[in-house]
Amino acid sequence: MNTYIDGVRDVLSRIGIGQSSGPSWWTGFAIGAGVGLLTGAAVALLVTPSSGTEMRRQLGTGAKRLAEKTQGAISDMTGSVRDKLSTENHATNEMPMR
Repeated sequence: MNTYIDGVRDVLSRIGIGQSSGPSWWTGFAIGAGVGLLTGAAVALLVTPSSGTEMRRQLGTGAKRLAEKTQGAISDMTGSVRDKLSTENHATNEMPMR
């Protein structure tokens, strides 16, 4: 089986596409990742619908609304739980007698 793999590697290296997967693979990966990162950043800057200041303002407003809604939901839930607990068993902490 090793002779078959060696033969394939030999043919690929003669064609010019069968290089070893050493540092050249990592170099190509790093270059590709860098180009992708820069391209993505450039596209994000060109496609952004508003300036950075405006975007931060919108995010802050949305975060405040979410916090207010969450606080309201928590207070409603705790109020309903408190009401249920107060209407059920007004008894003291005594154990029932048998």
